[in-house]
Amino acid sequence: MRGSLRRCRVNSSRSKTRLRILLDTTYLLPVVGVEVEGIDAALRTLARLYHQGIVEVYYTPFNLLE
Repeated sequence: MRGSLRRCRVNSSRSKTRLRILLDTTYLLPVVGVEVEGIDAALRTLARLYHQGIVEVYYTPFNLLE
């Protein structure tokens, strides 16, 4: 078991691929001043992961029109 854990760690540290996240309208509403309950922790986590270079965050123009 120890060997398999080591392999996972080595593979993840070699990978330069970032996780791509497509934001839903719910997560875009605070940007335009609409308060949404229950997403504060998720937004903080996304911001932290983005600043660490772990995730790429995307949205579509359709979400903005919605």
